[in-house]
Amino acid sequence: MSNQKVIDALKEGGDDLSQPRKADHWIYFKSPKDLDAFVNAIRNENFHIESSDLISANEFPFQLHISRMDYVDLMSINKVTMLLRETAKLHGGDYDGWESPIIKK
Repeated sequence: MSNQKVIDALKEGGDDLSQPRKADHWIYFKSPKDLDAFVNAIRNENFHIESSDLISANEFPFQLHISRMDYVDLMSINKVTMLLRETAKLHGGDYDGWESPIIKK
């Protein structure tokens, strides 16, 4: 799902996007070694590892769920997802997207 689609869904739920909040991200890897290399690469970016699991027997069976407090307006979240997408690619991973709770004023 694109960043704009997630933001549109938040807005439809009454979110004004003016407050930072926990944003959850999912990245998939072919091997635990690739997953560990990605985690080491983002170590200084203040992400919290929520979980790391073997979830299936497909091409990218290792799931990493991370989170961080961020603003989720389009410009802010684009920077975050670009970092994660590019870093995942460098380590053989596939960035799948993000979600966030709705925060109303």
